[in-house]
Amino acid sequence: MTLETTDTEAPRRARGRPRKTEGERDDGNRRRELIEGAARLFRQQGFSATTTRDIAAAAGMQSGSPFYHFESKEALLAAVMLEGMQ
Repeated sequence: MTLETTDTEAPRRARGRPRKTEGERDDGNRRRELIEGAARLFRQQGFSATTTRDIAAAAGMQSGSPFYHFESKEALLAAVMLEGMQ
């Protein structure tokens, strides 16, 4: 017994998320958005009063996303300070 396919069959949809195109890959841009958002919030609210959730929201990310780019809020502060010195 053989299985025949026809040209009218719809192609199967790939599982998972579609691959990002070159223009959609934005790790560097997202990191920059986090640094800029954190700098603004640290100035406005102070370091202690600013949460990583606040920073993620300012960058348009989910609350855990800053930890993909930075080990901690303190590491993000260090990046903000380094950017300020350049």
